[in-house]
Parts: sequence; structure tokens; C-alpha cells
Amino acid sequence: MSDPSDSRGEVRPRLLYVEDEGEIAQIVIEVLSEEYDVGHAGSGEDALRLALRRRYDVMVVDRRLPAMSGVELLAAIRTARIATPALMLTALGSAQVQLAAAGNQ
Repeated sequence: MSDPSDSRGEVRPRLLYVEDEGEIAQIVIEVLSEEYDVGHAGSGEDALRLALRRRYDVMVVDRRLPAMSGVELLAAIRTARIATPALMLTALGSAQVQLAAAGNQ
């Protein structure tokens, strides 16, 4: 995890980024790190552990993750009563996928 302060010494918001594709994650983390203190997890299981241990201001979650999907991850996080806002990324565009991601399965 990077230093949570920016060049002016101000604390940056904490962002949990969940992405299993290494090359994509590297690029996105580099960009997000300009404004956020970025924590990264490459799996839903690792992301859940991080979310249970540390408070984040926002989460960006890939829907398609191995073993535990992004939808399953967010359901587990909500079950733990963690209300951190989350943005789910998906290449899929169906209404059914969007409803599942929103918790309206």
C-alpha cells in the first residue's frame, strides 16, 4: 500500500481495487495512485480479508474474479455490515448482470 499522504501532506482517500488481471491492475493502480491511497487484491477472498481489516472510502471491483465473483464479494462485504460505496466493473452488459451486481437478483 502506498503512503496515504499526497505531496502536500494531505491524507488521500483509501480505495480498494479488486482485479485479477495483473497487467490491467498495474496500469489502473498507477493512475489511481495519483489521487488515492490504493489497496489492491487479486481475488475476492483477498479483497474480503482487506475489507474486514481496514476501512476504505470506496471500492472498485471487477465482476469476473476466480473462485469468488465480484457480486459474491460485495454480498459478503454487505453481510459484514460494511457500507463502503462500490463500483463494479464488467464487460457484460445484460440487465440481469446489472441487477445482480446491485443486489436485486
